[in-house]
Amino acid sequence: MLVVTHGAGFVWTREGDGGRLAAGDVVHVAAGEEHWHGAAPDSYLLHVAISLGAATWLEPVSDADYAAGTGRS
Repeated sequence: MLVVTHGAGFVWTREGDGGRLAAGDVVHVAAGEEHWHGAAPDSYLLHVAISLGAATWLEPVSDADYAAGTGRS
């Protein structure tokens, strides 16, 4: 679960689901779901991440995927 406390950002799954995040948003990420989340290009993103198990970190988000996910492509 992600709880956004300040700033703005985005979250996207490998399947293309997701969108913009803002302070106060709570996002449930299902166990095993591959996703990325991060700050919007013109903001910062502070959040609390809550996990019921170990997190598996994948490869860094490519510049192209970030640009596509934030509308800057």
